[in-house]
Amino acid sequence: MILLLYGPDFYGKRQKIKEITGEYQKKHPFLNVEHFDFDNDSDKELSNILKFKDFFSNQTLFGSVKLAVAENVLQAAKENKEIKKILKSNLENKDLVLIICEEKKPIKEFAFLLEKPVRFQEFENLKGGQFEQFIKKEVKARDLEIEDKAVLSMSRIFEGDIWGLVNGLDKLLLLNKKIGLKEFYEIIDCDEKANFSDFFRQVSNFAFSRTIAQKIVNLEILFETGDPAKIFNFLASFSSNPLDLIRKFADYDVAIKSGKMDYEEALVDLAIS
Repeated sequence: MILLLYGPDFYGKRQKIKEITGEYQKKHPFLNVEHFDFDNDSDKELSNILKFKDFFSNQTLFGSVKLAVAENVLQAAKENKEIKKILKSNLENKDLVLIICEEKKPIKEFAFLLEKPVRFQEFENLKGGQFEQFIKKEVKARDLEIEDKAVLSMSRIFEGDIWGLVNGLDKLLLLNKKIGLKEFYEIIDCDEKANFSDFFRQVSNFAFSRTIAQKIVNLEILFETGDPAKIFNFLASFSSNPLDLIRKFADYDVAIKSGKMDYEEALVDLAIS
């Protein structure tokens, strides 16, 4: 049996893999979960491809099952047609379970993975209200008490980065009190308050620079220390932003999500405009 998990939501796919493997390990306590990552060049060597083939060819004991997780296997299958044949010939093999994990939807050549009997699920990045609800759910699961303003800021800063959000929430567990914007900014982006203070100062320097030259210099400093997406979302989350700037960030956001520009290009355009 083959299960396909695909999409950009890395955290969601990891949680699903954990859920599936956990269910099988309850039924089969001695089950060993094998792992193949074809994004690693070494896994493209003949010896590693042979190990992948062996997973399918070796017989299982009566009543037992084999389980493996294969990441980025479709690129390897595109280069090695034998892997594709192996996948197609084991679609209904009940003696083994292969979980395929991919960042993108399979191309036409592998459309058979989007049809029965394959079980497939797409994991898109959560956005807007869905992302806020996800944050509240994760906050509740950790028994955290976080102000709504901090939740809103999280949704802006970590949009498209659920893994970063979850790591940030785990950091907030260190605080045994209600968490507002101040506490959130101190903990969420770095492990030490001083690091955040530097980041905040650099963002402020950029935001309040009077000349284009100053903005460019401050932006270059920010690019050396921070991710463009987080810099953009941090600037966009300022409650003091005037209406025209709020509209400009909204226009940039649409352009970024439509693929017309990336976060770095948007920030450079903001600096020179």
